[in-house]
Amino acid sequence: APHLARGRARAASIALLRAARGRGAAGPLAAACARLGPRQDVPQGPAEASSSSQPPAKRQKQEESQAGGKIRLRQVLLRHSQSQRPHDPVRSRPVKRTLEEAEEQMLGVLDGLVADGCAGFAAVSKSLSECQSALKGGEFAGDLGWIDRRTAEAPKQPEREKALRVQLPANVLKAAFELGVGELGDILSSDVGVHLLQRTA
Repeated sequence: APHLARGRARAASIALLRAARGRGAAGPLAAACARLGPRQDVPQGPAEASSSSQPPAKRQKQEESQAGGKIRLRQVLLRHSQSQRPHDPVRSRPVKRTLEEAEEQMLGVLDGLVADGCAGFAAVSKSLSECQSALKGGEFAGDLGWIDRRTAEAPKQPEREKALRVQLPANVLKAAFELGVGELGDILSSDVGVHLLQRTA
């Protein structure tokens, strides 16, 4: 599975479920994928070309020290009916899709972005994302700005809201800081919705 080889276990699980349903499987289904070996950091497109021959942990540490512990992100967010707020603030309408439908739709988004080397990220964010960052203009659609590890991990600091602009759940922040520059992450689920992140700097 290509997603699993690139460390996207959740996307691989969703793809497995979609394939099972496509073959006529009915009723409640569950799938789990795990990577038992090192991640294949072979670039698949221009946006992921920053992956080098260095091990991911070493590359991440080097990138963080160069950036002073800050990263820049963009995201596509799909809310669902079980979200904390099942409402699309961008289009001012209620969200009725289920979690399963949101994950399957996000898998399609991920597949499309992998295919075009993330060239269409801003356009996808503008047209689909239910995060207020989708309202930004041009190539900044979906951009979450700079996130500082120290302020992101210190919720009591008053600068946190200013630094993040869009509040991200803890599991999403953790995954964000594990991405290399240019890397497209796995599908993530939180009480806000289903997220797809790309680290841009």
